[in-house]
Amino acid sequence: MPVQSFAVSSVSEKTALYLGKDHRKLSAMLEAQKSAFSLTDRFLLFKSLEAQGKHTKASQVLRAFSKGLQKKLEIVYLFEKTDLLENNNDTKGLLALLSGLPEQPLPTFLTRHLIIAIGKSHRKKPVSPRDRRYFERAFDRFDFAKKSSTLLRLYLELLPEHDSKASWALLQLYQISDIGKLPVSLKKRFRFIAESPSRYSKEIAQHFERQRRFRNYTYIRAVVPGLLPKLKYVDHGAFESLRAVYFASYIRARRYSDALKDLNNSRKMKGFDYLDAEKWELQFTLYLKLGNLNRALKILGQFEESQYNRELNKARFQLGKAYFNQGEWIHSFELLRKVDGNGFAEKDQVRLQWNLFMVNIRVGHFVNMQKIADWAADKEFKDKRAAARFCYWGYKLGLYRTGTYLNCYQKFPTTFYGLRSKIVSQPYGAFNRGGSDLVFKFNRRTLEKSETEYLEMVDLLYTIGESRLADTLIELEKTGKPDLTFFDQLRKVLSKHQRYYVAYNLVQAHYDDLIKKDFYGPHFIMLLNYPLAFKGEVVKYAKAAKVDPALVFGVMREESRYRDYVRSGAGAIGLLQLMPKTARFVGRLHKKRIKKSQLVQSKVNLQLGSWYLQRLSKRYDGELAHVLAAYNGGATHVKRWRKNIKEGDPDYFVELITFPETRKYVKRVLKSYYLYQNLYGPL
Repeated sequence: MPVQSFAVSSVSEKTALYLGKDHRKLSAMLEAQKSAFSLTDRFLLFKSLEAQGKHTKASQVLRAFSKGLQKKLEIVYLFEKTDLLENNNDTKGLLALLSGLPEQPLPTFLTRHLIIAIGKSHRKKPVSPRDRRYFERAFDRFDFAKKSSTLLRLYLELLPEHDSKASWALLQLYQISDIGKLPVSLKKRFRFIAESPSRYSKEIAQHFERQRRFRNYTYIRAVVPGLLPKLKYVDHGAFESLRAVYFASYIRARRYSDALKDLNNSRKMKGFDYLDAEKWELQFTLYLKLGNLNRALKILGQFEESQYNRELNKARFQLGKAYFNQGEWIHSFELLRKVDGNGFAEKDQVRLQWNLFMVNIRVGHFVNMQKIADWAADKEFKDKRAAARFCYWGYKLGLYRTGTYLNCYQKFPTTFYGLRSKIVSQPYGAFNRGGSDLVFKFNRRTLEKSETEYLEMVDLLYTIGESRLADTLIELEKTGKPDLTFFDQLRKVLSKHQRYYVAYNLVQAHYDDLIKKDFYGPHFIMLLNYPLAFKGEVVKYAKAAKVDPALVFGVMREESRYRDYVRSGAGAIGLLQLMPKTARFVGRLHKKRIKKSQLVQSKVNLQLGSWYLQRLSKRYDGELAHVLAAYNGGATHVKRWRKNIKEGDPDYFVELITFPETRKYVKRVLKSYYLYQNLYGPL
């Protein structure tokens, strides 16, 4: 039966008691309740009893909670049941829960949580060999179980050494595990695989590919050369895979010179069986990585002399781009003009034409520029960003005789160069000055009881701090087609709890469907893609630092997708992805001591990030392209890039940034900055 629409409200009295850890009063209140229990009431009763250590009673309430539970909320029951069993060190119960899980696709968060709980519980209360049946049933039913190092190792502990199942489990473990984290006793049991490489060639190839991902580079380089001769005539695919992994281990570690030493060591390379063209290609790549373009040019000459045309064409393209990045325009032009792009994929063909276009600008070949501009005008681009770039530069250089920059904006309004076109053509008042409180208007229906229960449960989970479990429930909403009434209510819950990243992912999953709806449409979908996340804090700290809040929103979107907890591989932390060293330096300038742990706090991160943007803005006289390039690539590199640009034109500066990652970053942030201005006006 339909019920009233779910309302995003403040914390209830019962929830407040739970948050205040007054579990005894809360459980007494709920047990004395005469009115019918709601789903969230029963859940809070279970949590309060569990917090008091009343596990038997809590188990009974959880069982009652699970009865008649809608399918989408079964994950909540399974998650809480896992915690309850772990708290009781009930390893057998956890294994029974694992082997009896429903066949439906299960979220990784839940399965990982259950496996971790089994591992912890087993250390305190191991199961007996009689319980191996639970493992075997799980392995038979679920792929994730067969790919779990924890489960396989526990299973092996239960098996006699010569059990027929032991070889299977060892082979599975060999393919998926991080060899560096396994005990020596277990590694010794893998000997039967190395002794029969012809039988286990595919498993060996999978193992070393996995070790590459785990960055076990020393191990790869020590073991692979001995295996190659054994695989060469047995499984050529596995042989080539291991060869590639061997040199990838050098490249990933940026040990390009060491890789070249190996390549030039004929005795060491004997088992690698490289053809001349293959060896030269690898050497060429390594010399490019080292920035040694003269040696790369010599390799190119070897391709040309030996008439390896496919490799020659590819090498000219790569070396031409490398010379371009170093500002060697003539060398770049001479190489790129000889490239035959007919065999290239669409993406590489467009990239070749763009490189030729830019290098012709630098050497002043107007006729060639015009030819490429005409080619671009007639081409149907798959990538709108590439089309917008050619369009913008065609008008910028006066190569198109009809139309204006606005043509580019009208065709490609959400691309970086489409938005740049609007700014150039309308420098004053280029963007809308609308408000940020636009109301989504559409024909709303009354929510069903199951939908209200779902929304109330998600809201409660976020409120009591079980955010990852709530996020997992939202992940399930990525499948199927969105109903606008339900979708909008869910969006409000996520906004209330500042889960902007989760909302963003949900919008991306349903983008094609939402864009067709009257409610969201092309304009409203942009508001969901570019939310005013942490608005109060962003506006407060940006204005205090005399930085445009739209710029801070743009940086935050592209750096972290609104996640305050995120950490990068390089060590950057938080909403604006600040390096701890930078954060401490900026803090000292403002007489504020900063700890690394504070950078996940939105207020601290946004204040320091705003100060840092202010400092960079002063240094580069407010030129945003330079500010953002320094934010991402460092001030030293910006100094070098500025020297390459005599025109002092920000468009040239952006396109001539030699780091592809930084060049793309600057465009993405500027695009977001323009769109925040366009969507919300002054903030």
